[in-house]
Amino acid sequence: MHGRKRLLIISPVSESGAGYRYRIQQYFPTLIANGIDPVSWPFYSDDFLQWVHRPGRYGTKARHFLMRATRRVLQLFDLGQFNGVFMYREALPIGPPVWEWICVRGWRLPMVFDLDDAIYLGDTSEANRLLHSWKCPWKTWTLMRWSRHVIAGNAYLASQARRYQPSVGVVPTSVDTTSYQPRPSETPRPVPVIGWIGSPTTVKYLESLSEVFHRLASRRRFCLKIIGAGRPVHMPGVELEQRAWQLEREVEEFQDCDIGVSPLWNDAWSLGKCGFKALQFMGCGVPVVVSGVGMHCDMITSGVNGMLAKSEEEWIAALERLLDDVVLRQRLGGAGRATVEARYSLAVNAPKFLRAIRSLWDDAALEASANEHVSGLPTESSCVASAAS
Repeated sequence: MHGRKRLLIISPVSESGAGYRYRIQQYFPTLIANGIDPVSWPFYSDDFLQWVHRPGRYGTKARHFLMRATRRVLQLFDLGQFNGVFMYREALPIGPPVWEWICVRGWRLPMVFDLDDAIYLGDTSEANRLLHSWKCPWKTWTLMRWSRHVIAGNAYLASQARRYQPSVGVVPTSVDTTSYQPRPSETPRPVPVIGWIGSPTTVKYLESLSEVFHRLASRRRFCLKIIGAGRPVHMPGVELEQRAWQLEREVEEFQDCDIGVSPLWNDAWSLGKCGFKALQFMGCGVPVVVSGVGMHCDMITSGVNGMLAKSEEEWIAALERLLDDVVLRQRLGGAGRATVEARYSLAVNAPKFLRAIRSLWDDAALEASANEHVSGLPTESSCVASAAS
């Protein structure tokens, strides 16, 4: 690799999207310090993302979409200024990969593809179900074939990607432990706070625990803090605190919890999840209770650095133990923080990300990235067994 390189970042979202912030943007200082200048071209505007997952306003959504799609097409004429492309998901949310074909085959730009969710399954939010038939999820496999290297968020996704691209490395979604810090020690609150922080597309997982929280509230007093659901969540008998997600308060919201929860369903989509909400709690020294599915099973050793739960009874038992025992909360929170520092921190994973990007222009980096091993990550067979159990 000789001289500075200009790297085009193609993403559906910009800073307001967690995937963009934590799988792309937080690595910018590392890239720039190593001769690579990133330039981002998001598809959606931040304003649009505030209501895209809400029902209705289809006319406004259609007009905005057409405007952004036209802008994306016109950007094809400006690709000559770049030396390579980092493709986060896709250039256009619907349709076949025509834009990407022109980019890779027409302009001959080498491409790195990032896979941080099982997007090949074609998941679509309920508010935008009409788009489902237009999404062409099969293009994920095509984009991986066209790429020089694939970055996967976990080992299960990497195993899926290797069916189409031999050069695949695992870079977990990482926590900047200089920003995510435990809150200063203070006297335990009389009413402990259980926190869930998510989005309109993931609140369904929290609502699947309604009976758990209802039963728990009849035995213990706690406040369930819900951030980012996008709509009111109703759980009769449960003391709730609900707020919209705000970027400037993100770390503070994680810190201001006594226990963090991250529920998932036991399905193929969940196997592709990278466990990042749990990692954010853990980075802040907050003990977590998470569904025993997919990557959660690799991150957490139950009773050591968090709690795994697979049934209502296990959820209730784990939450009761943590609500009753401040010392246990402190021990698991400290162990969770140590896990993040050792395996899932920005400091640990930034060099892996840099090698993957350098593989666009450097055959030695390509080989190193393809052979990157992250110790302890689950194998494909163990993930599949988790889904089937």
